Amino acid sequence: METSPWEEELETAAAQLAKLLSEGAVDQADPRNFAHQVPVPSKAALLGLFMGAVYQQNQAARELSPVTSSLEDQVIESYARMLGLGQEAWGYLCSGGTSASLHAVWTHTKRAGESSVDLICSRATHVSVERIAGALKGVRLQRLDCDAHERIDVGAVAQAVKGSLVAGRLPVVVATCGTTGAGQIDPVADLVELRRTTPFVLHVDGAWGGFLATLTTTGRLGRSTRDVAALAHADSIGIDPHKMASMPVGCGVILYRDPELRALVHRQSPYVFVEGRGHSYGQLSLTMSRNGMYASAHWLQNQVCPLTAEGLGSDVEQILEGARTLADEMERAGMRLLFEPTVGIVVCVPARATMSETNAVVLQVAAECLWHDERPTQSLPTISTYRITAPAVLERIGRETGVVRDTGELHAFRMVVASPPRPGFRPHAMAVARGLTQRCTRLR
Repeated sequence: METSPWEEELETAAAQLAKLLSEGAVDQADPRNFAHQVPVPSKAALLGLFMGAVYQQNQAARELSPVTSSLEDQVIESYARMLGLGQEAWGYLCSGGTSASLHAVWTHTKRAGESSVDLICSRATHVSVERIAGALKGVRLQRLDCDAHERIDVGAVAQAVKGSLVAGRLPVVVATCGTTGAGQIDPVADLVELRRTTPFVLHVDGAWGGFLATLTTTGRLGRSTRDVAALAHADSIGIDPHKMASMPVGCGVILYRDPELRALVHRQSPYVFVEGRGHSYGQLSLTMSRNGMYASAHWLQNQVCPLTAEGLGSDVEQILEGARTLADEMERAGMRLLFEPTVGIVVCVPARATMSETNAVVLQVAAECLWHDERPTQSLPTISTYRITAPAVLERIGRETGVVRDTGELHAFRMVVASPPRPGFRPHAMAVARGLTQRCTRLR
């Protein structure tokens, strides 16, 4: 049988693509890769993704995706159950944490009617809030100072909310469960209490820490338990399963607790959306076309690893233990730990007399270690950095570590444990900590 020209071209191009990826792509499975929060996708998630992609289902309308829309229904129910949002909670899949927050704020603007919206958050909230405020009409951003542990100041929130209400605007407060920089958890429980006396909309960016909800009843979260349990009282919450759930990038989730919000965003069309077969996801979300392969990936993953303490919770616990192990070895090697790890993030600095000296070392070493294929030695890990500017945080760090605060910012190493560590992780973490510390020491 003759091969058509395009098949020969495909074979050649595919071989070229395979070579490019194998030689240059970041290997998320590399045990030295601590730079960012992208885990190794599970076999179940990848298989579900590939199987769903073959059928090219469009989640915009149920008549275009009868099976994968049903799968998404089940996935949303499982996430609502994990978070304790109640049986009337609803939501849909989206591309990730940024998309989840965008959809949430867009949906909550419908509550405002003719009024404008104040989007109130801390200076540690994800950078996407600037884009969201800039993209949505009538949304004004207010960033508030953090406390000494880089969590939102509830007193400052109360003042901002009161000012917003006096001005006749709708206050939407964004709390974060696992900040992207340092992995800290905002006092969600205190914000829920504040809402009992001062009305506002509470959205939680749970892209990182939402999966801690699998461990709420286990006693394994320590002082974070109260705030994670309070996620059940959020008006909306976004989760990004490529952070702690071994899912491919693109599998985000947004959920809403109030079923009455559906009516505010529901839309009809003269050419799509058949009535009588249940809602179509394109009727509720900001976006229309979405590939059903993401619902397939979620569904298959949840069959193998359900969103329970015994299922995904086991993986989450291993990630937390891995981060704690890495933090311990960093301290043992001479690094200074700046935040208590609460998700999978470890933030530390080498021991130096001043913050400006620390910055010089961190930036030089990080420049060598950020690109996985340009490290001067394979003994060094791939890492990223975090720039700390909050005055209260800098003051605490200076007080606890003795480092002199001679500048208005501090650059730190930021290391992420994104997947359950492999057996023998502690000796590996020890070697990584020693290698990084030795490299810093040579720059004295």
